[in-house]
Formats: sequence, structure tokens, C-alpha cells
Amino acid sequence: DTLPFGGVGASGMGAYHGRATFDTFVHKKSVLVKGYNILGESLAS
Repeated sequence: DTLPFGGVGASGMGAYHGRATFDTFVHKKSVLVKGYNILGESLAS
């Protein structure tokens, strides 16, 4: 009863939707996105 996500019926299964559920079950990690630009790379070096 104290969790921000819940379910349907006595088992509590079936309604895993919403931000709190996503944050609970997802492993967050950093991602570096870098475009490859040949002209920019050659000018920088």
C-alpha cells in the first residue's frame, strides 16, 4: 500500500505503468553521443 506503483486485484499484478514504475525497474547509465565529422576533426588537430 505504500509503493507508488500498484496493480489490479489482490495480487497487485497488471498495472505497471507510470514514471515511478519506470524509475524503479530501469538501470540508468550515462551515454556519450559524439558525431563523426572528418572536417571538424582535422581542423581541431
